Amino acid sequence: MQANTAAVRSAEELVRHLEAKVCGTEVLVVGVCGVAGAGKTTLCHQLVEACSFDAVRLDCDRFSSLSHAERQARIREAKAEGNRDRIELTENPRNWYSFTDIIAAIRDLRSCRVHTSHRAWNKKTGELDDTYQVTLAEAGPSMLFCDCIYLLHPAIRTELDVAVLVDTPGSLVAERGLLRSKGNSALAAYGETLRRKYSVPYFKTFGGHADLIYRAGS
Repeated sequence: MQANTAAVRSAEELVRHLEAKVCGTEVLVVGVCGVAGAGKTTLCHQLVEACSFDAVRLDCDRFSSLSHAERQARIREAKAEGNRDRIELTENPRNWYSFTDIIAAIRDLRSCRVHTSHRAWNKKTGELDDTYQVTLAEAGPSMLFCDCIYLLHPAIRTELDVAVLVDTPGSLVAERGLLRSKGNSALAAYGETLRRKYSVPYFKTFGGHADLIYRAGS
């Protein structure tokens, strides 16, 4: 991370930093990123609530490159082949996102203040058959909070006005992972393996592209 990156510890303090960056009636696009279980979604909801003008969360999990069934099938095939490169390509969570669709949503919301996807990831079935619409106020300043693990590599970072990295102790992240898996220790262990194998190196490489660090759980 950059030595001069500002660190904040509350949603209210973070909102003050962000609102100071809004010019006129523009849409300020804020990326909120961090490992799975860092607390990004909770923070986004707090920021929307604390913002003094129009603010909306963009759930980037809805923009998936494959359905859940297709992704799992490809992971199984890669492991059956024993091809390490293909295994890493298919199981790396960064590749589960359709960044092309995320960028299209950001650009629509900047220019038209509305975006509708008709192939959004269905949280109940895992299929890409849901409709997902995000709308900003028609006029006046607005803030768009993009909620996603991976928002610091150049292809997506250039679409953001501000990038916030949610920095949470690994022990707390692991604890939350077990809670999310509803006590399934094998599933929680797999999630922790993915975090250590893919997400931790990602943030070591790109963490310096964050403008602000939100210290969570400290």
